[in-house]
Amino acid sequence: MRTDGFDGVLAVTSFQACGEGFGGFGVFDVTNPASPRRLALVRTEPRGSHELWLAAARGHAWVYTAEAAAEFFVSRESFGFHIYDVSHPASPVEVGGWSACRELGDCTPLAPAPGADQRRLVHSVITNAAATRAYLSYWRLGTVILDISDPSRPRYLGRTATGQGSAHSAWLLPGERTLLETHELEHGRPVVWNVADAAHPVRLATVRLPARFRPGGPNQGLADSVHDPKVLGRQAYFSWYGQGVALFDLARPAKPRFVTRFLPPRTRDRHGLICPGTSCAAVWGVFPTARYVLASDMNSGLWVLSRPE
Repeated sequence: MRTDGFDGVLAVTSFQACGEGFGGFGVFDVTNPASPRRLALVRTEPRGSHELWLAAARGHAWVYTAEAAAEFFVSRESFGFHIYDVSHPASPVEVGGWSACRELGDCTPLAPAPGADQRRLVHSVITNAAATRAYLSYWRLGTVILDISDPSRPRYLGRTATGQGSAHSAWLLPGERTLLETHELEHGRPVVWNVADAAHPVRLATVRLPARFRPGGPNQGLADSVHDPKVLGRQAYFSWYGQGVALFDLARPAKPRFVTRFLPPRTRDRHGLICPGTSCAAVWGVFPTARYVLASDMNSGLWVLSRPE
């Protein structure tokens, strides 16, 4: 990024509070990646930043944070989504925020129905390349789309249908007309949306693995759920927990075509998250580059994979 306050390569990382520990986000100068330099730590309430996004556009740089649980853990008026100007990265300044409860009156029920997850919370956020639209993975509310051309006054445009619920993460395809949306719940499946008209997103397809595939380990809880999507060109990579990394061709977004899957070996779950007390695959994250694919398995570690031709 190049702004009045910084010329180089910037990185941000989220810290989710553990007990009384620090929660928020950190800003780092990684122009020399062998010697990262911390520029700032920004505390956010109540539990730090769950997921975040960094964008540079129009001579500025912004950090967008998803503060999961803020709207029902702190107060119903609290922002779950915050925008910070980091054009001078040693001195981040909060410039705006948004809440479905505050702006739309759509709040987490004070007395939810038994067995139903009615929480409204911002779990994740991405923006388009120009940083004029934000896509908030808003759990029960689907993906909320905001106009953030003026970061101090985010404006609601529309949202995807509630559908499966537990909207966890999203990613845009090239052209920014098509959005992938994942759902973190048992047997949650990615959905492909046409978001060209932000006020009226249109569901194009649900992404499904071939029926012959089973999770690598006990098929329970989130083992057969998708955590995170990433896109490179027209190829979509999904971290599918117990199913490993699944690759789909989205040249025709309405008809996703399965390409291949990488399933790491079963490894003991020492964290008690996906298959407590047993062994399983638990792919948490995936990141494709032009040369290789990084896959993060919570049990077996980081895998570096060659990209399919």
